[in-house]
Amino acid sequence: MSLNASNNNFVLNYICELVSIEKESRKYAKDKRKCPEKRDFEKKYQSYKGNVGGENYMFTGVKYLLNQIIRQYIPSDENFHISEDGYKLWRSLSKESVWGYVYTNHIVYDGTEDIELGKYIGRSKKPESTVLHPGEKFTFNDFYTDEHMIDVASIIEVMVRLDDITPLNIKHILDQIHIARILKSEDKILKPNHKRLKGIGYESMDIQYIYDNTYKNINLLSKCETM
Repeated sequence: MSLNASNNNFVLNYICELVSIEKESRKYAKDKRKCPEKRDFEKKYQSYKGNVGGENYMFTGVKYLLNQIIRQYIPSDENFHISEDGYKLWRSLSKESVWGYVYTNHIVYDGTEDIELGKYIGRSKKPESTVLHPGEKFTFNDFYTDEHMIDVASIIEVMVRLDDITPLNIKHILDQIHIARILKSEDKILKPNHKRLKGIGYESMDIQYIYDNTYKNINLLSKCETM
């Protein structure tokens, strides 16, 4: 599943509501009182309820929902990047566009000779040596991973800290999301991606700061350069 929310008012309004609930949760987090208001909010926070066409619906896990919606957002082509080494490897593996595949998609190796590569299984930190034979299929995420250059936790934090949580302000933040398609071997040498904005504060989504401090050892190409 994927999502392009920039011009979808329903989705933007939905994100606004989830962000507002998450923001409100901070107010109650330090409140030790057992008051009706807090109990009512905790029920609201644990499950999101709504009504469409007279029919009720409910989702559980507000923060989880917000996290997953942001992960499915598709940025503009200008905000997609691929590592130079990752792109070079892809051109030796397939004649298809690297942008046509994600996650567990299978790709046919188009080479004419066997090629030995380091394959990562699950969350393993060390690769297993594998040999691809011409015509053999491999899975995209055996070798590649898509990284949010500004991690999702930080993106949510920027949203929660908004003084005015509106669709326009949420759209402005979504439009600053950048995705880096890199080799899994490259991912292992990056700094931890948790709260990358912490060093400069959450008032700015400074992608140049992230590039200089996290991706400086990986040369990134824009999607437009590889189309």
